[in-house]
Amino acid sequence: MSSSFFKSLTYADVWANHVPDALDVLHAAYGFAAAGEDDISAFVEFGTDVAIIEVDDGERSTALQVTGPARVPGLNRARPDYPFLVESAGEPPLRPAISHATVVATPDLDALVEHLRSRGARYRFDQPYGDVLLPRLWPGWGSDKADPFYSPEVDAGMKLEFWEAASSDAAPQPPTVSGTEGGVTGIEAVTFLVADPAPAVALLEKVFDWVPDRSWTREGTTVAEFAFTDPKSARIQLVSPQDPDGRVGRHLTEWREGPYLRRFTCADLGAREEELRRYDIGVERGTALDGSGRDALLVQGGYAFSGVFEFVQDQV
Repeated sequence: MSSSFFKSLTYADVWANHVPDALDVLHAAYGFAAAGEDDISAFVEFGTDVAIIEVDDGERSTALQVTGPARVPGLNRARPDYPFLVESAGEPPLRPAISHATVVATPDLDALVEHLRSRGARYRFDQPYGDVLLPRLWPGWGSDKADPFYSPEVDAGMKLEFWEAASSDAAPQPPTVSGTEGGVTGIEAVTFLVADPAPAVALLEKVFDWVPDRSWTREGTTVAEFAFTDPKSARIQLVSPQDPDGRVGRHLTEWREGPYLRRFTCADLGAREEELRRYDIGVERGTALDGSGRDALLVQGGYAFSGVFEFVQDQV
């Protein structure tokens, strides 16, 4: 069941080496709405460029966030949260998918801070600073510069970042690009690859009172799926192989545990495959890696961004 602290998954995120290039290829080949220079926000003090792309008519509550190094130098190493996410996310990835953060809207940020404090959990709570106008909560991160680094001991490696839902709606945000012109109709799930979901499930229940909405094992894959209180939100899935020689098993051997694929629905799966191949992007056609047996396309970001996308046919 969903925990009251988890209202919605705000973003499915990808890390880009150069945000403008990533936006170009995401539109041309992957089918997302067109976005350009005017749609990129530069958070100079934090050293990042950010673009937000909604994948439907704006009715759903999860968007695609594309984050990358700022093109304008000016990283403020004296800022309160340095060293922090930019440094860890900007390291050369050892896997095809890395995550800047898993951003979650929560209905009462102060209540969640108090909850983590009462559980003795490690966290960092940042007040508004510089380009960021809202307080943010980072479970698993050290609380000051003496120990600023991340540990998965609180959120099972998800790198959760909490914003208060009401404040997030009211505060200025990066420009948002909306549209369905390219045929991507929604974000279904953000997934994490694990050897065994049981320890992560137990930890998330212990710390956040968050338990899977449902779990299943099919086609050699075990999935634990976590829901949010907002029914329009994408979900989070822990994906674990039962067959070490299957596709998910091979991914675990090669990539190890960590961020996995982002699953999108599209209007026409065949047309999406044709367009990806037209841009010489490698596409692996098979069944969805959630054990559902649905036809799916698996695509790695490659040079443009560090991410793994899975496309399935929209059934609506």
